[in-house]
Amino acid sequence: SNMRLASDYYKKTTKVSNANAATVITGTDAVVGVQTLKINSLAKSGYLTGAELKTKDGKDVSGSTTLKDLGLSGDDLSFKINGKTKTFKESATLNDVVNKLKEEGVNASFDDKNNRFFISSKSTGKSSDFTLEGDILKTLGISALSTKEREQYKALCKSELVNGKYEAIDNTQEAMDAAAALNAASEGATRIYGSNAEIELNGATFVSNTNTFQINGLTITANEET
Repeated sequence: SNMRLASDYYKKTTKVSNANAATVITGTDAVVGVQTLKINSLAKSGYLTGAELKTKDGKDVSGSTTLKDLGLSGDDLSFKINGKTKTFKESATLNDVVNKLKEEGVNASFDDKNNRFFISSKSTGKSSDFTLEGDILKTLGISALSTKEREQYKALCKSELVNGKYEAIDNTQEAMDAAAALNAASEGATRIYGSNAEIELNGATFVSNTNTFQINGLTITANEET
């Protein structure tokens, strides 16, 4: 008897005008009607591709290469990841560096074939990104700028490489800071920062650290910017 009414078979469905841009699952409490959706940005993971490394003698490296082989010396070599200090001896290997990075919850590996570190956050979103600080990062090839940052700093210091270093054309603090940032970065290393997804639904803006949003009975998954 409870199957005799048309309402027992009623189901809400959704049609998306651009199925490549987003997928939408309709809940039972979703509002019936036409809604507008704009995808401003997608959530991304933080990603760092290290510079190609060589020993101080110009030879190829591997995971068993030591920090001393790279020209680093001393018993108190360190850098910070996510604000936590990791300390090494000069006998530490690149695989030891990888293990220390992993301790702080990032994906990390050293590619023997390409002689580079690869580091990434495990989740998408700005809050899941990682930070790296320290003087030895340049030698390790993991002091990286984004493509946008590198171009901005070049424009600010108004200089190309001069004898292997960037020099500010004028003595303004902004120009000198830009040159210092370029000189501190590993040549050939690149960085993509973790970012949030942002959409506009019916003119209202929503932000998420993933590409999935749950809004007023709709589950929206953003696939590409519109």
